[in-house]
Amino acid sequence: MRPNRVWISPIVAVCLILLALASAGDAFGATAQGDLFTAPYDSPRAPLGVPQLDFFLTGTTDLAHDGCGVETSFAVPPGTDIRFCYFAGNPGSVTFTRHDLVDSQGVIFTAFPYTLAPGNAMYLMQNRQPVSTGSNVGQWTAYNPGPTDVVTASDSTPIAMTPALVSCNGATSTFSNGLAVGWTSYDWLALAAQPDSAVDWSDLAGCGEAANYTGGRGDAACASSDLAAPQAYDTQLRTHSFSLVGESSARVEFLLNYQDFASGDALFLDYSLDRGATWTTLSQSASTDFGAFRALPGASLAVDLAPLLGEPDVRLGWRYVNHSPSASDYYIQIDNIRLACSGGIFSDGFESGDTHAWEEGSL
Repeated sequence: MRPNRVWISPIVAVCLILLALASAGDAFGATAQGDLFTAPYDSPRAPLGVPQLDFFLTGTTDLAHDGCGVETSFAVPPGTDIRFCYFAGNPGSVTFTRHDLVDSQGVIFTAFPYTLAPGNAMYLMQNRQPVSTGSNVGQWTAYNPGPTDVVTASDSTPIAMTPALVSCNGATSTFSNGLAVGWTSYDWLALAAQPDSAVDWSDLAGCGEAANYTGGRGDAACASSDLAAPQAYDTQLRTHSFSLVGESSARVEFLLNYQDFASGDALFLDYSLDRGATWTTLSQSASTDFGAFRALPGASLAVDLAPLLGEPDVRLGWRYVNHSPSASDYYIQIDNIRLACSGGIFSDGFESGDTHAWEEGSL
């Protein structure tokens, strides 16, 4: 049966983890041993000497927390982050020492050496960014050298595409209903080697700030170090993928209220051209306040995207970071994000009621 909740601590890119399951269908509990987690999975139920493998594929669009989720289908804009969890449990009586795993994007690993004994489980986490309707199909093969005792199991998660939230001269993202699916709050510290930070991008209620100080109305995207306990943080607000093919000019416009504290924290506007695998800084600020402190006005910024013109798969990310373990800074808020391309003007979704000129330039 499919597990009803999965708890995972990820490692960079592909992380292999051993799990615990007290009984089939119960919540997982885990005990750390280095970068691995171990505990029973299920009692053997196959005849003696018969290899058997359980395989489940689940996922989540929540990348702000240290977990891989239980969702079994998705509806997202193209190029949105989904964290998939590939789970293999051994309910049989044969030990496996080699493993192959593939999914719809190709080979994840082959002949991976790990001893998966009866009554134990292992799984890994992998971020994917689908761009078309279909399914992510995973197939896990466990075996022993020879090969012998070969057993294969598969599972799939249907994926539907929804309209883009960010596109050239499209609607403004106002965050009136919080962070819609397609906007990803990504915690760079949610790794097995580091604590999951409590400073993440969310709505006002989630970050704790009392009001929208950007100049926009209603809610805003927000992260607050000041209202969290002192801790390191590294959180990034990411768009899904969008295209700048055929555009002669482009800029990203947004309202901002960012309060720097003693130059300890920093704000980066980064971009990715490979769906989030790597990121490059487009603009940054490490010592400048934008807007008044917990009050209006905010700042209206427009950052030129000329270096990205012609690119078919672009993502932007606003990264708020301080790696000091005792960091206790202020906050950041963003609202009314929009792409203006090739002479486009404000869209009908612009909500601030502020018609003053945008400030061209960098953070």
